[in-house]
Amino acid sequence: MRILLTLFVSCHNLLYQLCYLLFLQKKKIIFISRRGRELNEDFALLQSHLSDYEIITISMKDDGSFRSNIQLLWLSLKSCILLATCRVCVLDGYWATVSVLKNKKFKVVQIWHSIGKIKQSGYQTLNKTSGRSRLIADVLRMHRNYDVIISGGQFWEQYYVESFGVEKGIIKPYGLPRIDNILNNQDDYKQMFQDKYPLLLNKPIVLYAPTFRKGYDFDFNQLADNFDFDKFNLVIKLHSNSNVAITNSNVYICEDVSTRIVMSVAEYVITDYSSVVLEAMINQKKVYHFIPDYKEYLQHNGLNIDMLKLYPELCFTEKDAVMNVLNSKYPYDTLSKYRKIFFPDDVGNSTKRIADLIKQYFNQV
Repeated sequence: MRILLTLFVSCHNLLYQLCYLLFLQKKKIIFISRRGRELNEDFALLQSHLSDYEIITISMKDDGSFRSNIQLLWLSLKSCILLATCRVCVLDGYWATVSVLKNKKFKVVQIWHSIGKIKQSGYQTLNKTSGRSRLIADVLRMHRNYDVIISGGQFWEQYYVESFGVEKGIIKPYGLPRIDNILNNQDDYKQMFQDKYPLLLNKPIVLYAPTFRKGYDFDFNQLADNFDFDKFNLVIKLHSNSNVAITNSNVYICEDVSTRIVMSVAEYVITDYSSVVLEAMINQKKVYHFIPDYKEYLQHNGLNIDMLKLYPELCFTEKDAVMNVLNSKYPYDTLSKYRKIFFPDDVGNSTKRIADLIKQYFNQV
C-alpha cells in the first residue's frame, strides 16, 4: 500500500512541475469537489462574485465504487495540469492532489462542506471506523497546503485546528456562502415546496434529517414507528450515502425537493449529529437531536460538541419520547443562546467576504 501511495505522490508532483514549466499561469480559479456531480451551492454563490476571472470546476461523486475510483484517479491527474496554470484553488473537502504537491505556486482556500464541526473528522478520527488510516493520512499529506480554511464561526476554531492539523492563524470564521442563501431565500423555498406538495401543509411538518452512519447499522424507521401522524406530517430526508428504505407508508420522502426546501416549511427539525441542526438554527426552527445510539456513535466516530451536556433540553434518546418532546413547550432561550454562539457576528455576509479574500490573492501578484 505504501509503495502505491508513494508512486501516486511522485507521479503527481512530476506532472505538476512539468506543466508549471511548460504553461503560463493565468487569471484562473479552480473549484474542486468530490461530493457531487453538479455545481454545489457554495461554489455557485462564490463564482457569481468572481465573474472577472476564468473559472474551471471539477465535480464528481466519490461513492467508493470501482468506477468512482477510476474517475477520481483521472480527475486527480487532470487537476495537476489545471493547478499548474491557476492562481487560486477552492476546495469543499479533501482533494489529495492539492495536498501532495511540493512547492505549489497557487493559493488554496478550503471552504469545508459543513457549516460547523459537530462531528469529529480528519486527524481527529484517524484509525477509527469512520476515519482514514494513519498510513494514508501521512503518505498523502492529508489536509496539507491550505492557505486559508473557512470555518462556520469563531466557536468552531479549535475543532477545525484539530481536524485539519493546522495552526489557528489560517482559520477564518467567515461562515459558508449557503448561510446567505438560507437567510435571504426563505420565501422562495416555501413557494417551491407549496408548488410541489400543497397538501402537506394541512398539518405542521416535522423534518427528520439524520446523518450517515459508517461501520454499523442504524434503524432510521424507529422515529416514525412512534409518531402521531394525526397531529403532524413527518418528512424524512436521509443522507445521500444512506441506502436504507423508509418502510412506514405514512412518512413523506419529498424526493422532488431538497432538505433545505423542506426545512423552510417545517415547524420542527429533528436530526442527530448532522450539521443540518446548524442550518435549522439559522432559520430559527425548533430543533431537536434524536440520539439513541449516542455511546456507539462516540466510539465509532466521535463528537466535538457533547450535545447531551451542552444543551440536554434539545436532546432525547428514547424513540417513544418523540411525541412528548414535540408536545412540550419549546426552550427558545436555549436556541437563541447557541444561535449567537455558533455563527459569525455578521451572519449573512459570507459570500462577499470569501470572494474578497480570493480577489486579494490576485492583487498580490
